[in-house]
Amino acid sequence: LADYENCAVYNWRPRNLATDALRDPAKLPMLMSYLKDLEHAQQIRDELVNLGPEHDAFDFEDPWARLDYTERLLLHFLYVFMPGYMLVFNGQIFGKQHAYKKQIEKTLPAPKVADADSAERETGKRLFGLRKEYPQLVRGDYRLLENGQQDVICLARFDESQIVVGVINTDSDAKEVVFSLSDIISGRLNPSDIEHAHYTQDVLILKNNAEGWISETRDNMPAEKLLREGLYVGIGPRSCQVVRLRLNM
Repeated sequence: LADYENCAVYNWRPRNLATDALRDPAKLPMLMSYLKDLEHAQQIRDELVNLGPEHDAFDFEDPWARLDYTERLLLHFLYVFMPGYMLVFNGQIFGKQHAYKKQIEKTLPAPKVADADSAERETGKRLFGLRKEYPQLVRGDYRLLENGQQDVICLARFDESQIVVGVINTDSDAKEVVFSLSDIISGRLNPSDIEHAHYTQDVLILKNNAEGWISETRDNMPAEKLLREGLYVGIGPRSCQVVRLRLNM
């Protein structure tokens, strides 16, 4: 591919692996392994185009065409935190699924904004606007954060002053997890500064049944405590959330 110069590559693997993981927890390790491998693929990962469900998926009965509303949100939330570009089809951003088929008489009309479910439209609008809200999701470093819960995915995007963490719970039960941020924090703070540094924490949480978002501001956290204890996150069933940590000296 011309030494990767001035080109991008369509990337179907996260769609397929995430779809399998959302429908079958036993396949989640394969997705986690792929997300971990991206840490070491810096040469090409920012030039990948991560594909959403394609317009003809319904006609071919592809697995991602059978994802429900919440599962599609979780899939696209994963894309938001992954390196590379997003390419999403089927009008999900308008809150109405577009089930294209080869036979035109069996094809639903293309979705119109006026016909969309207003709650789903606003939920999707906030989701697809996260990269504008958190610039680290576009330009920041990338890390998969491992934890003790096999049903929870956590991706971190970060720069010198902010850490933005995306957490996805694929299970039907609520989870409590602790992520280590020691490598990220210690790599950006001098040992002499850690004692005086703290992080401001704000959270964006997908509501139950994916009915909108909740924004919360949490107490400041000393950098020393984050290094020692990690970041605690409680997350509801089949949900996702953003945790932003802003460094203050």
